[in-house]
Amino acid sequence: MVEGITSSGFAFKLEDEVLDDYELLEALVDIDGGNASKVVLALRSLLGEEQYEAAKIHLKKTVGKTKTTDMVKILMEIIEAAKGKNS
Repeated sequence: MVEGITSSGFAFKLEDEVLDDYELLEALVDIDGGNASKVVLALRSLLGEEQYEAAKIHLKKTVGKTKTTDMVKILMEIIEAAKGKNS
């Protein structure tokens, strides 16, 4: 399990099997290739619907709205936390 808190204060938990998802890998590769539309799929795959909605609510409470750049930052911080577990 990967647990952490992003720099904005969003706490998350990921089950290990979530990280072993080929479609998630495809979405991350597409994002890396410039396809920002895959950010939503990647976040939903990683967090599940409940935590995904909680992240959006967290940002609305913290910065007043759910900014795309803030959601991407959450995604990147979660990926970094997951990398740390796998190294």
